[in-house]
This record gives sequence, C-alpha cells and structure tokens, in this order.
Amino acid sequence: MIEKLTIALAGLLILGYGLMCGYAIVQVLRTSSPPPPPTSEGLLNVLTSVASLVGGIVAVAFGITSQSVELLAHGSPQEKLMGIYALVYVLAGVCATVTWVTKSAVTSTVVKNLATTFLGLALPIVTAFFARQSLVTALTR
Repeated sequence: MIEKLTIALAGLLILGYGLMCGYAIVQVLRTSSPPPPPTSEGLLNVLTSVASLVGGIVAVAFGITSQSVELLAHGSPQEKLMGIYALVYVLAGVCATVTWVTKSAVTSTVVKNLATTFLGLALPIVTAFFARQSLVTALTR
C-alpha cells in the first residue's frame, strides 16, 4: 500500500512539474512585446525547487548503464516512472531553452530558471556520455 501511494505521489509530482512548465512557457509564447509576463513568487519558488528535485532524479536515470535502459521499457513501475521523469524533464528543458533563445525580450524568470537548470544538468550528462564512450572504445581496442 505504501509503495503504491509513493508511486502515485511521484506521478503527481511529475505531472505537476510538467503542467507548471507548460503554463510558464505558454505565458511567454503568448507575450508579443516587453515586459515579460508577470510571475508569482510562489510559482517561481515551487517550480525551481521541483526542477532541482526532478533534475536530480534524471541525473541518476542518465547515470545508469545501457543495460538498465532496457529495464525502463520492461521494468518495475519505479523504473518506468524514472523514464517518464527523464522524458518530461528533457522536453520541458528543451522547450524552455528554445523559448528563451527565440523570445528573450519577453522570457520570464521562471522560464530562464528552467532553461539554465536544464542546461546545467545536460552539459555534464552529455560530457560524461562521450567520456564513457571514449573509454569503452579505448578499452575494446
């Protein structure tokens, strides 16, 4: 019972994260001229905190081996949820970054925070991936 409640809470958290990100990004996309759309301090603080938590979970997901990736497709509910977290985080991060780049004059602080948090996590993940691939290539020669 506790496990099911925990999974439900984790599912609600990622759903809320996705909805808040979408709301913030759509606000910016609907704004045609400065100033940026107003952002409540509550949304800014909650979304930044949740983005940090989701980012940490995604960092763990990307730190797993390629063998574990197959478990995401056929694994436990927790493993599937981790895959959903990664997908939502990457999608929200890419959308926030593209929004910031294309509409920088009207981008809200929330969307800027989402983009920089995503980029701050994406760069080390990509670097680690290529470093790991180079090491594997070197060891298999």
